[in-house]
Amino acid sequence: MALALASASILAPAIGLGLSQPAYAAGKGDRAQAAIAQADGKIQAAGTAGVSTEMPERMARAKEFLATAREAASSGHKDDAIAAANHASAEADAAIGETQKRKTERMSATTARVGAQAAEANQRADAAQQHAEVATARAENAEHSAQVSARQAEVAQNAAVAAAATPPAPPAPPAEVKTTVTTREVATHNVAAHAAVRHRVVKKRVVRKPVATIRQTTTTVTQKVN
Repeated sequence: MALALASASILAPAIGLGLSQPAYAAGKGDRAQAAIAQADGKIQAAGTAGVSTEMPERMARAKEFLATAREAASSGHKDDAIAAANHASAEADAAIGETQKRKTERMSATTARVGAQAAEANQRADAAQQHAEVATARAENAEHSAQVSARQAEVAQNAAVAAAATPPAPPAPPAEVKTTVTTREVATHNVAAHAAVRHRVVKKRVVRKPVATIRQTTTTVTQKVN
């Protein structure tokens, strides 16, 4: 009786181990299939995200890891299948992240380029508007100058017509210059000179001396200066 109990106690662990191995193997197989399914889903998501176009080499590696995982699972190498499936998932995740980063950078560069082009276009538009305003101002100044010139020409023409219609004024009389000429004439006549009286009887003789007479004549001569 004691021997039977001892034998049973010895066989029990072995029986338990034998019964648990199939259950463990079945659980690992499920994990391998789950890892393969997860890797397959991530690879499909990477294709939708554009990894095949953006990073075809990483997409090819992810698919290669997935194929290795499936082959290992089919051969019963469940640990290898799980490891390969995990590599496929990691490669797909990295490819998706890098693709999104590149797209964001391109979008930012495009936005910056479009903004710069818009700013340059605005500057060109402002410069064109300024040139147009300057040209308009010049045209207005030219038109104003033309109007002033036309008015001046009209005034000159009217003055010429009026001058042609008005008879010429008579010539001014010549200026007169009066010149006064004074002529002095000297006339002489004899004046008797009385001799001195003496108290003796003498014979008187009258001596006549010439006396000068001045006659002044004023003559006015009028000359006309043309």
